[in-house]
Amino acid sequence: MIVRNEEHCLARALDSVKDLADELIVVDTGSTDRTKEIARTYTDKIFDFVWRDDFSAARNFSLSKASGDWILVLDADEVIAHEDHDTIRALLNQEYVAYAFPQISYTHDITQYNYTPLVMSNPLHKKYQQYVHSFSGYISCNIIRLFRNHVNIRFVGAVHESVDASCREKGEVLKTDLWIHHYQFERGADALREKQLRYLKIYEHHLGEYPDKARAYRDIASVYYTYTTQYEKAIDYFKKSLALNNKNKKTYVGLGLCYAKVNKLRDALCVFDQGLHVFPGDMQLLALKRTVQLLQKDL
Repeated sequence: MIVRNEEHCLARALDSVKDLADELIVVDTGSTDRTKEIARTYTDKIFDFVWRDDFSAARNFSLSKASGDWILVLDADEVIAHEDHDTIRALLNQEYVAYAFPQISYTHDITQYNYTPLVMSNPLHKKYQQYVHSFSGYISCNIIRLFRNHVNIRFVGAVHESVDASCREKGEVLKTDLWIHHYQFERGADALREKQLRYLKIYEHHLGEYPDKARAYRDIASVYYTYTTQYEKAIDYFKKSLALNNKNKKTYVGLGLCYAKVNKLRDALCVFDQGLHVFPGDMQLLALKRTVQLLQKDL
């Protein structure tokens, strides 16, 4: 993992994998709190890296320090469930190059455009009940976090960095249903907004370097939508993403919500209908379409 000023959560993350990993590698990018002191109680493999507004550079430095056959990447505000350790070990005996996990970011904020409420009648939600804490729901995305230690598998992207492209060049990636429990919302809305706006500046400055520009455009759009309320800018980036990849549901959801925010309800309905053509019967898109239809009737 790479860290900076993570004293509030680092022990929890390392506790969750100390019995799973053969070595714990912590790369510090400039902490001024007790982060490194806490890390030293778990591992002697602690390295310093001079920060230069490039998450991939720091990540790839951390990969260069790994000696095992497989690499598991974790952030300091994340946790791997102890119940999943044996399943993860079993994955290492298969022929896949890498594994994707749902990153579950717990939140109370129902306005997040990919918000899913937690329902304990759902077997998967019930399985992870002890990791939910008091949160009412979550947002999620699939992310490759377990992959073979290979010199040509490296992160790209200055922010929202990813190993997806290089992993897929080397072989098949399997999508799992093992959750990475992510607690970024614990620090409060102001801290998260500040972080996302910092990411946005890095993102836009390095946009030309991203191999998956559809994802880059979508990520930028979601920051504009969620943290700046610059909905017209968000619309522009969501449309760019959709033009490059029309197979991602989040793009339709985000674009439709943006149109609704600026009271372009007809455009919102059109986007949700387009999404339903690609994802027939999707409950989220159907619910959003119905909500916009009700708004139209009230005008």
